[in-house]
Amino acid sequence: MMEIRWRRQEILFASVSLVFITVELAFDGIGQTSIRSDEFKLLFEKRGLTYSFIRDYFLPRLAPFVACYLVILTANLFPFHLPKFQKANTAWIPVVFGIVGYAFLTLIFAIAFRFEWMTMSWSTEVDLVIRSYRYALRAAGMFMLLYFLYLLLRSLVTKAVSRNDEGKQFRILLLNRVIATIFFYAAGFELLKALGLLRTDFLAIIYVFILVPIIISVLINTYGIFPYVHRKSIPFRRYWWQLFVAPLFLALIGFTFFILGGGRATFTIGIAFWLLIVLISAPVSWLLFTQQRAQLDSIAALTGQLGKTTADLQFLRSQINPHFLYNVLNTLYGSALKENAQHTADGIQRLGDMMRFMLHENLKDSIPLSREIEYLNNYIEIQKTRVGNSLINISWSLNTKNCDHNIAPMLLIPYVENAFKHGTSTVDKSWINIKLDCTSTELLFAVENSVHARVINNEPDLKESIGLENVKQRLQFIYPGKHTLDILSTETKYHIKLNIQF
Repeated sequence: MMEIRWRRQEILFASVSLVFITVELAFDGIGQTSIRSDEFKLLFEKRGLTYSFIRDYFLPRLAPFVACYLVILTANLFPFHLPKFQKANTAWIPVVFGIVGYAFLTLIFAIAFRFEWMTMSWSTEVDLVIRSYRYALRAAGMFMLLYFLYLLLRSLVTKAVSRNDEGKQFRILLLNRVIATIFFYAAGFELLKALGLLRTDFLAIIYVFILVPIIISVLINTYGIFPYVHRKSIPFRRYWWQLFVAPLFLALIGFTFFILGGGRATFTIGIAFWLLIVLISAPVSWLLFTQQRAQLDSIAALTGQLGKTTADLQFLRSQINPHFLYNVLNTLYGSALKENAQHTADGIQRLGDMMRFMLHENLKDSIPLSREIEYLNNYIEIQKTRVGNSLINISWSLNTKNCDHNIAPMLLIPYVENAFKHGTSTVDKSWINIKLDCTSTELLFAVENSVHARVINNEPDLKESIGLENVKQRLQFIYPGKHTLDILSTETKYHIKLNIQF
């Protein structure tokens, strides 16, 4: 199963960024990039102080970044995000983490600022310490506030993406790609900055005003336009123009910011900028989509196989020597015939047919729809025998003309079982309507039953039925994009309508 990799991506990004920052600070002491450290050295010499690049320049500037890195590392590796900590009363852990992290950053920032500002004219020891801690308190507080807001955003997004439905795996893939892209772009920016390459206008313009719109367009095409047109089987001639819309808006935004920033550009350059985004983003996004579509199809297939294997294993474990019970039913059937109890014999025979279905057909990937209908009919007849002439009205409508399809076993019966379990009452008038229509292209199955106020007990609520939830998951795995399931629940009626396209 695909999992969200946000934490690991954040740790990797923070580690790479720290390396690039270290390289940038190291370059300040050599070559043409040493202007800043040389100017800092002159301040020491004017005050008659001994200057050391490592002690007075490199370490004081690197220490705050290392401290922030350690806070990020602790937030991602400390196990309070694990389930066993979440179940316990651990609300105090983030509070303690925030306080300790804030105190730690304040201390490191204050020490770093003291060394960095010791050449200032007002830098008496007392004044220097006071100013250092005052600035450190503000800087550490700002970092912790922004980082906590970021953690809150990450938590909310992760929770929304992780909800269990048909699109979960696609959302996880999208989130992983988007976060990785953002981190990769930011790390690339830091690398170019460390190497001094962004000091040239040409490379800076490409990285900011061209690369960003291309990345956004690729994400929109790969995870928005292409999945939709593929799912709806829309031909290229009907959606090609959509590939130009997002780049147009992004080009206008980038062109506007470029002009407002003092840049000079003509309308022709803006048009060329727009077309360049389209020419690069369209083919790249199509290649990414085709690659990830195969990956998602593979994940869906494996998930479906795993779910089926688990369900089969649970079914086998739930049986108490079913072959023995089947043999006992045959014995009882023979005894009922000898005693001329035809009604009882018919019921036993139906129950035996149902057990044969459970022992053999239920473990197959698909069975003829007629076998599923036969099982349904046996179950309904047995239930009619159970309720007898009570206040329960049972309607069973079947239309299978031009229907010759296979279906996954045990997809329909749980809804009928649910109707008899929750829709019947020995006191109040009850009704159950079951309708099945099958054509050459689709299956329509509807179950509607009355709902009665239940005595408070340990029975699960209708909406919380484990069996019905399992059917929903099986439908998503076996018939993705080829089924609809509508459920209507009121105080007096429960209605389900299932449509499967063949």
